[in-house]
Amino acid sequence: MTMCILLTAEQADHVCGPSATVPWAALPKIERQGGVFILGVEVLGDPAHEAHREYLSALPQMDSSDPAFPAALE
Repeated sequence: MTMCILLTAEQADHVCGPSATVPWAALPKIERQGGVFILGVEVLGDPAHEAHREYLSALPQMDSSDPAFPAALE
């Protein structure tokens, strides 16, 4: 069971990329089918991404074992 944050392309563009405070830490832009992007919820507790915590906390979350979870790109 892995909980993930679901993002639109626009939301992913807003938060993904290098951290403003820790240059070696970056949020990956992981695309799934249907134009959905995902991030593991563990980013919410990562100090390197604190600037995005409130924004990401408000987005929908889903368990990766849920049958409705967006499938990987082929």
